[in-house]
Amino acid sequence: MNLESQILKEHSVKNAEFISEYVESNPAKLLELLLIILKGDKLLSQRSAWVLGKFSKDFYIEFIPHLDFILSEIKNAKHVAVSRNFARVFITLTDKYHIQFLTEKQIDSIVDISFGWVICKNEKAAIVAFGMYTLQNLLQKRSWIALDLKLHIVNNMAGSLPSFQAAGKRVLKAIELFNKTN
Repeated sequence: MNLESQILKEHSVKNAEFISEYVESNPAKLLELLLIILKGDKLLSQRSAWVLGKFSKDFYIEFIPHLDFILSEIKNAKHVAVSRNFARVFITLTDKYHIQFLTEKQIDSIVDISFGWVICKNEKAAIVAFGMYTLQNLLQKRSWIALDLKLHIVNNMAGSLPSFQAAGKRVLKAIELFNKTN
């Protein structure tokens, strides 16, 4: 299957799921999809990034060999959907089941990217929330995150969007628990 043609064929949940199932059954196609997401034009990037959210969480392990490439290219994303969907991927990659496969350098890059999303005043709410959740996952690996993230959340809670407040409250509870146990 030609991934670009299939992506452009139809913008629908059905097509995104079809492509994700195809890539999951042909993991060698993941790099091709990542290249389309990160190097494609704006429309292709947006539509192909949507496929990321349709992958099963078990498939995310396939991202590890390509993670250095993803981390180096994500800053050049051509559409907000790219950042949003990779932010979602980062939550899973930093959970207690997947983090063991990441290098220290990859963890540091994910921390930098996630903090960038969290502190950016113009970032979309979902990306900010996903960045907070990723940083929450990384508390055990980088304890200094707790203070910096807590300060940012507390200083920006008043007058922020309800989505920021909800994510912030959840993350503040996790930081409080982390501080009590460490």
